[in-house]
Amino acid sequence: MTNFNNGLPARCGSTFQWTSLPNKTKPVAKQSCSFFYFILAVAAIVVACYFAGLIIFSAAQSHHHHYDEQPQLVLWNAKLFFGVTVGVLAVIVIGSAYKRINWPVAAAPWPL
Repeated sequence: MTNFNNGLPARCGSTFQWTSLPNKTKPVAKQSCSFFYFILAVAAIVVACYFAGLIIFSAAQSHHHHYDEQPQLVLWNAKLFFGVTVGVLAVIVIGSAYKRINWPVAAAPWPL
């Protein structure tokens, strides 16, 4: 392990350590935590897009003139939820596939 401290004593806290072999135990724990946060973020995006869609579609329906009934905001619309979920997952899958295809070029720290 090589220690680069930018010419400062080690007690100054400005140290950078370079290891040639990564520790295999810590990334596994961080990876499972990252996966949990990813799933949580996807669920939050689906819920936020669903409620935005509800507001947009209820506003669009309120402009139709139904004189015999008042427009109502229904909190559950299965078709809209399914469409939003498929749309969000499609964007994630397409973005991940694009990143995976271009990964060697994007991740290289030197020009290829």
